[in-house]
Amino acid sequence: MGNSSGVMPSASGFLITPDDNNDLPVPIRGIYIGSSGNLKVLLQDDTNAVTFVGLIVGILLSIQVKRVYSTGTTAGSLIGLS
Repeated sequence: MGNSSGVMPSASGFLITPDDNNDLPVPIRGIYIGSSGNLKVLLQDDTNAVTFVGLIVGILLSIQVKRVYSTGTTAGSLIGLS
């Protein structure tokens, strides 16, 4: 049985190490938040960073991200899903 929504589930994941200067090894389309805090990211098609404030444990953000910044990110145990 196929996925009627047309959205495919993630096929791989990796622990994200936030970095102010380097993009992720592969673009991702979701981030799992393992510990509460803020998340500063560069979205796939943007040139300016955005910060998600006050995220709680267990949230799965369905966003396409190419960079997770260390400065401004206080959330932890981040898992990138692609």
